Amino acid sequence: MKKLAVFVVLGLASTVAFADITGWANQTDRDWVYVQSPVGSGGTWAGMFTFTITSGNLPDGSGAFDQFQAFCIDLSEYVSQSCPYEIVDLSQVPTPEIDPWQPMGADRANLVRELYARSYNELFDGDHDTRDRQAFQLAIWEIIYELDDQDQPGFGDVRSGEFWAFGLSSGVANVANGWLGELTGFGPYANLIGLESQDQFPNAGQDFVTLISVPVPGAVLLGLLGLGLVWRNGRRTS
Repeated sequence: MKKLAVFVVLGLASTVAFADITGWANQTDRDWVYVQSPVGSGGTWAGMFTFTITSGNLPDGSGAFDQFQAFCIDLSEYVSQSCPYEIVDLSQVPTPEIDPWQPMGADRANLVRELYARSYNELFDGDHDTRDRQAFQLAIWEIIYELDDQDQPGFGDVRSGEFWAFGLSSGVANVANGWLGELTGFGPYANLIGLESQDQFPNAGQDFVTLISVPVPGAVLLGLLGLGLVWRNGRRTS
């Protein structure tokens, strides 16, 4: 099967038609894990990225030389340095590994928003931060790669199902599964954006999710209400 190498930084040049920001990505709080997923199996880094913006601005006003934190969306895409990104609504981030013709969609995006709203602050409380940042990345991948149906066996457990990880450091799986078990599909929701890579090199199109501090525009909220806030109350519990 295809070997995954999600977080290898290549330092490639890019040729693009449009970008909202460019930035350098640095990943320090990470651990090597082994992953089995619908797109392949192999070893990869799981953890949090810190971006330094080199040009452009985020919606919250962050600009050149400012830093922000982000997590990966794709499993089989590399991260290239000084990569341009288009800022998009999280639900519109492409997920070609799941469906070549469809974006992430409202259901997955809303659960990632809820995960951030409920658990993101725990990544900075000084208590096992590195472990928690690894667990947070695995929880995001669980939502993206496992969520075909919230009732399906395996969803909510990063150690089983279509997506599962092994070779984890102590406590990582329990933390990730605990956060996933808190999700209801009814919020609260964090204000997130997607960063869609505009890199033209093959397999160098890693997309990211990040938190911004400005309020969600009313039109976006109405769209979320219409698309993704209705969540069947049949979530599997362990």
